[in-house]
Amino acid sequence: MLRVCLCLLVAVGTANGARAQAPDSTATPPSQQGPYFVMTGSFANKAAAQAYAQRHDGWVLPTNLYSALTPGLFAVVHGPFGERADAEVALTTIQRTQPEAYVRRGGYPYLLPELGPPGLLAAFLGSVQVREVDHASPCAPAEAHLAVAYIAPATPDRPEVEIGRVWLIERTGEVIPVRPCSD
Repeated sequence: MLRVCLCLLVAVGTANGARAQAPDSTATPPSQQGPYFVMTGSFANKAAAQAYAQRHDGWVLPTNLYSALTPGLFAVVHGPFGERADAEVALTTIQRTQPEAYVRRGGYPYLLPELGPPGLLAAFLGSVQVREVDHASPCAPAEAHLAVAYIAPATPDRPEVEIGRVWLIERTGEVIPVRPCSD
């Protein structure tokens, strides 16, 4: 696994099945802040969550991004919704094919406001894969580093697409965008 400073993309935990799991009564109650999501599944494995989301028109939310969600999982969700009533309307439609779906408030986001709307950024982060790749370039850093690619998964209409690369300096953890250079 890459030691990328994108800990938001890395999850650990015990395996959960494809069914959405409603919160139990011993869990900390969700915060009264933040957006609502329609939850349709939760997974310990991001690839499994992405496959499920693709089949069920959801998107993958790393649960570490919101305070009221169980950390360390990848939830397949619809939303975010600003009002519970809007989430409930969506839930009615979603439960026709996924009867285990339920509405959950996310709590406050663990994202800086400067990064943009939390729901938009979370959707982006949940939809990409992070891979170490071979990248020989005369512009690469001189010290030990990894080349990391961000990949949007394939859809029925297109193959997977690389959407960006960075160099990760092993000693410091600094992330440097890969830019074309003249050889």
